[in-house]
Amino acid sequence: MRGLLRTGATWSALFGVAGLILIAVDRLVNTPPVANAQLLLSRYVIGGALAGTLFATTLILAERRRTFAALKTWRFAAWGFVAGAVTSLAFSTWDRVGGAFSPSLTTARWASASLALASFWGVIMAGVAAANFRLAHRAAEVVDEPTVADRAPAT
Repeated sequence: MRGLLRTGATWSALFGVAGLILIAVDRLVNTPPVANAQLLLSRYVIGGALAGTLFATTLILAERRRTFAALKTWRFAAWGFVAGAVTSLAFSTWDRVGGAFSPSLTTARWASASLALASFWGVIMAGVAAANFRLAHRAAEVVDEPTVADRAPAT
């Protein structure tokens, strides 16, 4: 349970930072800038928490028969892609159903934009998941290294 919460919190923070960057770029490029930046930022933070929790849950269920040592980076990245893309599609669909998009936006244009955005977030989260795996794998290797006391002969 702690792992799920930690993963959700980590991804939430990462999405939040990404949201801050996108809002800052929007303020520099567009006039007028995005109307409600706080609401948009909260969506990124909540989306990150959902994506992280989805990632951790999927990983636990799909990889439960493998040991940590048997897991591969590409599998972590693939599950990260799925979690990022599914969460992005869910938010996009929610916005479409809720009327957040312009009524003049055709379904085909909405679908292509949603898929492009889902691919973008999928790739970003695949990278995050792979980086997390490599860091965790490296930490596990450091823990497994023998210490000086382990190498010293017994007297």
